[in-house]
Amino acid sequence: MIVVSDTTPLISLLKIGRLDLLRTLFKVSILDRAFRLNHITAEETRRCAEALRVNGRYISGELLDSLLTQMR
Repeated sequence: MIVVSDTTPLISLLKIGRLDLLRTLFKVSILDRAFRLNHITAEETRRCAEALRVNGRYISGELLDSLLTQMR
């Protein structure tokens, strides 16, 4: 088996001491997946993403807009 992995983003975040951003991206992708599988509504997804922002997790406006646009 051949495994190809691009760890560039991980290494870049590690170098600047911002691995916390990786956790935030993971949480946003979980919200997106839960919405796509009809486990949560668009409104619940939006509220969860906003709660992450309010509680100190950085989510760029571009990422949040992209997530919310895909739900329309």
